[in-house]
Amino acid sequence: MRDTFTMSSVNWIGGAPQKSSLHVKLRHGPAYNEASLTEIGNGRYKVQLAQRDQGIAEGQYAVFYDETVCLGGGIIDGYVI
Repeated sequence: MRDTFTMSSVNWIGGAPQKSSLHVKLRHGPAYNEASLTEIGNGRYKVQLAQRDQGIAEGQYAVFYDETVCLGGGIIDGYVI
């Protein structure tokens, strides 16, 4: 179980979010996780989840929302220990 990961190949629909506290979906299904987002350079971001999740896998997409509005997402490419 992890609560932090990094992502790359990020695409934002209307530009990068202006706030760092968002909701993220890591898999198909209804569940959202609260997360904070920090840009770490070279188009990569660090994502800190409010709760640990056992289903985080490299190559999987992380899609971000502000309430019900999809902001964009990226590909999980690593983990922060």
